[in-house]
Amino acid sequence: MMTFGELNVFSAEDTRALLRRCASWLKPGGKLLLEVHTFAEVKRQGLAERNWQPCPVGLFLDRPHLLLTENQWDETTQVSTTLFWALEDNGGVTRFSSRMMAWRDDEYQQLLAECGFSDIRKIPGEEWPVSDTFDGKLLALMAVMTGD
Repeated sequence: MMTFGELNVFSAEDTRALLRRCASWLKPGGKLLLEVHTFAEVKRQGLAERNWQPCPVGLFLDRPHLLLTENQWDETTQVSTTLFWALEDNGGVTRFSSRMMAWRDDEYQQLLAECGFSDIRKIPGEEWPVSDTFDGKLLALMAVMTGD
């Protein structure tokens, strides 16, 4: 199982390698559950406006800071990049970044099939509910390892 869109943080090459490794660990008929970001959500994040946010504590630092966030979307590579600068009162600056690869529904299907999976299906929201915060942003896929 791989949840909360973590598959999207890998490059296309690393995603394929990871899924092939998962396939090698499963017996025929074994199942892989993936919760991935929708294409629209990854693109939305890449096109989001830059912002400043005061943080008493946060994901990046355990002390007060001002967080600057800038986003970029590359249509050719289908990659969203987010750059973060945490600015502290003492003048310290810490830089972080993240990237996400966007895959369309049919691309997820093709990717899983290439890596040895079959019977790939999207799990309906009523079977795999997400919070209102992530509704329409994440989707769940079930894939079965090919073989007898």
